[in-house]
Amino acid sequence: MKMSNFFRLLLTFILLFTTRTALAQKMQNVIYYNEPVRITLNAPPNSKMQCLFKGLQNDTLIVELYQKQRLFSLREIKELQVIRGQKSNKGKGALYGSLLGGVGLGFVLVAAVSDDQGEWLTPTPGQAFVAGLIEGGLVGALVGAIVGSGSTSPRWVTVDLKQIQIASKPEPPRQTETEKHPKAVIPDTKQKLPEKTQVSLRKLSILVSAGICTGGRQKTLNRP
Repeated sequence: MKMSNFFRLLLTFILLFTTRTALAQKMQNVIYYNEPVRITLNAPPNSKMQCLFKGLQNDTLIVELYQKQRLFSLREIKELQVIRGQKSNKGKGALYGSLLGGVGLGFVLVAAVSDDQGEWLTPTPGQAFVAGLIEGGLVGALVGAIVGSGSTSPRWVTVDLKQIQIASKPEPPRQTETEKHPKAVIPDTKQKLPEKTQVSLRKLSILVSAGICTGGRQKTLNRP
């Protein structure tokens, strides 16, 4: 029973993985109008150019290069690439950091042991350079990976020339007039008095009204 559940989970995982891979491959072959593409031609060898995709007519790729329209036959193209997302520069940072750190520390150690040659247990310049190359390379790779992980670069993927699909980029949702010109909210400038103060003012107004009424009656009674 446990083995059957395991095989079911394994089969589900394989199906999900293959479906995701197929969808990613299908989206990879989609080119949008006016998006950047990178072309590698067969002749001259490995000549790369970055341009804007303008369309595909039969077996001819239409692009814009230096604000001029260019036509390339698919037979002339060795590789066609498009940008699909971003990738971290962690790998590049580790590579550059290991080279700089290893070579730099290697030369520093060579200079440090050059004046002490002939003494007991003093490494040769070659040994010092190898030690610096290893230690500095490890430290430099770590630092470079940390620095590189903070930046990204475009991720270029290769399009299958036999399965190119052309599409238009979806337009962003249009804003309504209310969203474009929201109504101004007039702040309420009236300040509400505390509840105790309101009660006191009510009592005062009642007393004043009662005094006015009483005074009027007295004047009426005192008339000759």
